[in-house]
Amino acid sequence: MPSILINFSIYIFMFGFLLFSSCNQETTSDTQADSLTIEFTPAVLIDSLPDIILETSGLAEFDGLYWTINDSGGKNALYGFDRKTGKIKRVVNVPDASNRDWETLASDNTFFYIGDVGNNSGTRTDLVVYKVKKSQLTEGSGSAEVEKITLSWPDQKYLVKAPNSNPYDCEAMLSYHDSLILFAKDWVTENTRMYILPKTPGNYVARLDSEFEANGLITGADISPDMKVVVLSGYHEFVPFLWLFWDFEGKRFFEGKKLRVDYPDFFSAQTEGVLFSGNDSILISAERTKSWPQRLYYFSLSKIREKANEKK
Repeated sequence: MPSILINFSIYIFMFGFLLFSSCNQETTSDTQADSLTIEFTPAVLIDSLPDIILETSGLAEFDGLYWTINDSGGKNALYGFDRKTGKIKRVVNVPDASNRDWETLASDNTFFYIGDVGNNSGTRTDLVVYKVKKSQLTEGSGSAEVEKITLSWPDQKYLVKAPNSNPYDCEAMLSYHDSLILFAKDWVTENTRMYILPKTPGNYVARLDSEFEANGLITGADISPDMKVVVLSGYHEFVPFLWLFWDFEGKRFFEGKKLRVDYPDFFSAQTEGVLFSGNDSILISAERTKSWPQRLYYFSLSKIREKANEKK
């Protein structure tokens, strides 16, 4: 794990990072030239979520509830809320964890994975994913034990303090078979880099896999239950968007077909969590902003594809 803090010019750091990445990453995606962009307005599924989750930063589903977490400064707790009303039904504390900057929530059949991987300044040395068994979240549970998966970035050789100007911030993670896939957001280039991490508790250097020209800050990720479609959520110049990927092989998501979906009708919505609820429904949770309350949006994948086919 990197341990040297150097306060030289951010520009020198960025040059060095780009040079290193060009020499060391395994694959880089094509540009957006082979993708299509459409505009699509989602439905508002829950107009205003409870204030206790006004900084919702991740989204998952279990035991008939949607689950979320708050980001930095929030309690180290999981919140289960009603899928129609948004009313909080369960609060499960995670006493052996610390919420420094919880930014993403992924799940598989047995576990939730809480990503304490937010890194706005680019200098964190305590990145961790907390692994929580779902059976601890059932009715009557008040707290849950965790296992820890600690990590560092393989391409970060020095720690350079660069608030909102570094490539090592991360807010998106999904579960894929025996791996966790993390998507770092680069504040400068607005690309995203994909890293692979084992699900087994331990201390790891994440494996850099590929990079994609997202043209926006990636804040959430999920994969459909049938493992055929990956969605990334984010925003660019305050316009929220989705990236959809399909027809890929294995974990080569960026090499499949691509579609970008902008939804400017909700300009300045701070979209964070993303969830496939079934293979057609995509849900997006958004934090409270000056323009919008904390809420839950809904997309139909089939309707998005219909509109995309009309534009071709």
